[in-house]
Amino acid sequence: MMTGGEAMDLNTVLKYLLAYEPHGLAVPTRDEALAAAERLTRKANKTLMAGLRPDQVRDNWPGPRPAKKGAVR
Repeated sequence: MMTGGEAMDLNTVLKYLLAYEPHGLAVPTRDEALAAAERLTRKANKTLMAGLRPDQVRDNWPGPRPAKKGAVR
């Protein structure tokens, strides 16, 4: 089962990748999304004892936020 913190981190990453602005709230910053992705990766790697590591996520994280292609509803 996912914890509340993990659920928040997942939503942060998805809002960043989708450039989603719910109710006029700002899209998470690149740094916020990266930090959330690193936390999720750390937990997943520990649980699976395999997979991506936080340093791999950090080293391969995209630069500028992806361009907004349309509103997500």
